[in-house]
Amino acid sequence: MPFFTPTTDTLDQSQRRSYQNNWVASAGLIAAAMAGAGVLAIPMAINQSGWVGVILLIICGILSNITANLLGEVMFHIEGLRDYADIGEKAFGSVGRLLATVSQYTTLAGISIIYLILFGSVMNSLPVLSCAPSTFYTGLGGVLVLCLVVVLPSMKEVAWAGPFAVFSTLSAAIMVVVISVLFKTSDDYVHYRASLDLSTQFVTSWETIWTAFSVFVFAFGGHSLIPNIYADNRNSHEWWKSTNLAYNVILFIFYLPVGITAYDVYGAFLSTEPQVLKILVASEFGNKFVIPVTVASALIIVHLVAVLPIVTNPVMSRVERFFLDSCTQKDSKVESEDDDMDQLESLPPVTFNVLQRFLIRAPVMTIITVIAMFFPYFLSFMSLITAFSIMCNVYIFPALLSWKLFPPQTIGKRIFLVCLVIWGLVGIASGFYVGILGLISEIRSNPSPWENIFEFTC
Repeated sequence: MPFFTPTTDTLDQSQRRSYQNNWVASAGLIAAAMAGAGVLAIPMAINQSGWVGVILLIICGILSNITANLLGEVMFHIEGLRDYADIGEKAFGSVGRLLATVSQYTTLAGISIIYLILFGSVMNSLPVLSCAPSTFYTGLGGVLVLCLVVVLPSMKEVAWAGPFAVFSTLSAAIMVVVISVLFKTSDDYVHYRASLDLSTQFVTSWETIWTAFSVFVFAFGGHSLIPNIYADNRNSHEWWKSTNLAYNVILFIFYLPVGITAYDVYGAFLSTEPQVLKILVASEFGNKFVIPVTVASALIIVHLVAVLPIVTNPVMSRVERFFLDSCTQKDSKVESEDDDMDQLESLPPVTFNVLQRFLIRAPVMTIITVIAMFFPYFLSFMSLITAFSIMCNVYIFPALLSWKLFPPQTIGKRIFLVCLVIWGLVGIASGFYVGILGLISEIRSNPSPWENIFEFTC
């Protein structure tokens, strides 16, 4: 038997059904994929937009929930769909598969890299670990995630990470809100208000609102995972419970309390230091709460470690699926396309053992980690890519796919789907504008990006 021949999964239908996630676990996976980075980015985005950003944040959250349900509706009525590529092919043939594949997996790979960069940054922000560069911790995070994705091969195995990550970020968000409120009511805040710009505005700048809009969409940009999570959901009739729970928790328990509190307390100073935890660590008031602030940072780190296997899992599974198709191509050939589909559906599922998964997934994770460590100006560069991919995944593709596969019967739904596409196109334009300006600014401010990236101060 060739070394890379997968083993047969002998689970019967009832066993396989029990192996899938319930609707609560699915909600945890959806929420976990968004919450960590969003909690860190929302205060900065509200500062860039002003209080009007709160309204924009709520609109983005509601629309994202609706489009997640649109994708679920498509997968509910058409059996055999596993990811965005399958939906795209069903609607628009090979062109749809290509566009959906590029958009979905570019987004997932990019989010994985961003989360690794954030992991290194937050680790480096801890006083006890600040002597090592963030690049070192980014590489360490990549090694840790590789170990997790090898032993946790599917969404079912990483389902525990969803609620765990959500609980970690919720605890961190509560600590940030409580400490920030205590800070505002303290004598230290009077001193800070006199020496720093902590002002707030209803509209900060109409130009920076576009930046905030891109951040808000990114904060709800878990749609690249939606088809994969749905495919591993035990009861498709309860999918609406998963999406409603996830998006309401994210919006009303995570983003709004943290964003509103942070902007109210720190105001325009968020333009200088966008991460609230770093403000608290550097302030004299934060020294009075060293342990809670450190614990909040540690909980964000835990969230990132827990969510990275969720985000990278579809990428790894796609590589394995491609590898599997190549290995079994001779066995799956039949005379017609219909016969081919019947044969493939009748074949039992296959799995890889741990060593096989490591040999397939290690190169993929290595590429992701190396880019996170060494690719200069990646965050600004990635905003150009995600300006297209995330907007398509969250707004444009769900609307077009729903229209193509299940044409709307009412004028109201037609208008709504058209508005979703327009909303996404506006987001693409604003994302490209923000990304280009950010990339130019970052290159000018840091012309030597590789200087001292491995400089240890301890």
